[in-house]
Amino acid sequence: MTDEDRLRRLADLAGIESHYWDIEGARHETSPDTARRLLSAMGFPADSTADLASSLAAVEEKEWRRVLPPVLIVRQGHHSPVPVHLPADAAPASIGWRVVLEDGGVRTGACALHEIATEARRPIDGRTVERLALPLSDLPPGYHEFRLENISGASPMPLIVAPPRCHLPPPIAEGGKCWGLSAQLYSVRSAHDWGAGDF
Repeated sequence: MTDEDRLRRLADLAGIESHYWDIEGARHETSPDTARRLLSAMGFPADSTADLASSLAAVEEKEWRRVLPPVLIVRQGHHSPVPVHLPADAAPASIGWRVVLEDGGVRTGACALHEIATEARRPIDGRTVERLALPLSDLPPGYHEFRLENISGASPMPLIVAPPRCHLPPPIAEGGKCWGLSAQLYSVRSAHDWGAGDF
């Protein structure tokens, strides 16, 4: 892998777009110098081959060092598993979970380890860490909280269940047309905001 490839991968993993389109339709590329400066500001040195290799390893390993992701977004009706990272030599015989629903309801479940698919493995600090695909039953749309019941060190995870599709007003759902006003929320200002709308 070349330094250019490392820089491109590191920028991508850090969420830096490789290009954007302006209002006139012109495409603008993110220069390597801009990517390096942005990465440095984000705490990922990228000025040398050694910096790039070290920063890339840190970014790639970050998700593997967490038992659960910071947040998981799934679509209702799609059976998306929860990724769980556990050392292969310390995984329990079964994994129990608990979901506190937005409305206060609770769902629980458990799955035997041999019934959970292993999606990938990666060496971390001399141990093999596995990414397990924990199956989850269908949940209603909302902002819920997911917890692992019998795994130490696992923080609660926000679990967002999105509806299958956006709400459509009945006239549009029936093939008709509607009109209305539109306003960017940051433009809806008052005497009490800080220069941008806070509606």
